[in-house]
Amino acid sequence: MGNANGQKKFKEEEEDPDEKQAMIIGTNGTTSESWSSPAKRNSQTKYAPLSDVEQADNGHTESGPAVLPHTSQIQLSKYVAKFQLPTSASDLVRRVQDQGLTLKEVTTAGHKIQGTIIVNDSEPDMEVVVRWSENNWITYRETPAVPVGDSTEDVSDTFTFAIESEEMAPSIKFALRCNTEGAAYWDNNLGQDYCFEAMTSSVWGP
Repeated sequence: MGNANGQKKFKEEEEDPDEKQAMIIGTNGTTSESWSSPAKRNSQTKYAPLSDVEQADNGHTESGPAVLPHTSQIQLSKYVAKFQLPTSASDLVRRVQDQGLTLKEVTTAGHKIQGTIIVNDSEPDMEVVVRWSENNWITYRETPAVPVGDSTEDVSDTFTFAIESEEMAPSIKFALRCNTEGAAYWDNNLGQDYCFEAMTSSVWGP
């Protein structure tokens, strides 16, 4: 009888292994949400939604496959100067005095080349032109330069010009000419011509 009571007491005090996880004691003495037996756990457990990172799988999410932006190579062409302009004011003045005119500055944009010319001893009927060629002087064109007002130097007048090719030529060469009543003066970069070469580069774009 003692053994029966002992066995009965042992069975009453014996804990179910699954139920052993039912109480999780926190550090503050409180209990967290309990876990039931496996059969009950399947019907009662609620799962929080996956985060965006957890949803991602090989570039896919629940909202659909990731779409990469369309990209393609774009060819960009521009003219690059193959000469150097005077680097100091004294060099600029010396060229103007020696040649009668000189190129002061130049810029490019697409097929267009724009520049500023300094002319010595301006006269009322003076004409300044840019002679330029796209085929190494086999043929050429002439474009008038336009005066831009009062002189920026004591003995010089300023003119501007713009030449533009219909298509991007492999190269453009030009020289400057000043026509006065009794003479013509040239600036051809000390016999080398002012030369631009076309340069093409590739970039990725939409």
